[in-house]
Amino acid sequence: MKRIAILLFYFIIISACTRDTQVNQSNQDWFLIKIIRQSDGNCNRPLITFLDRQQEAYQIIANSNGIYGQYVALGLPKVNYPVGTTMYVSIRQPKANEAIACITFGPSYSHVYIDNIK
Repeated sequence: MKRIAILLFYFIIISACTRDTQVNQSNQDWFLIKIIRQSDGNCNRPLITFLDRQQEAYQIIANSNGIYGQYVALGLPKVNYPVGTTMYVSIRQPKANEAIACITFGPSYSHVYIDNIK
């Protein structure tokens, strides 16, 4: 009986710690972005910049080489967001099969994939 009580106590502690970690991580997964341009000209996708936690965003997308800190936003719903619109998004690095055809007429911006909008 004592073993069962100890095991039960152990599992309660472990699950409580895991739940707290998940709550804290979910609050940290959102980044504030701003729409810089409705279309970048090459890929016909919005250009964004990160308004907060830029270094963390660069680590997630494995790229800090955005031209003037601007990135092509893949995965945004097809809405004409006005320039200057700000929103919280969760991001990730684009997968190989999510590549889009872009012309190389002007500067070539790095890409970021928008998973969710809040």
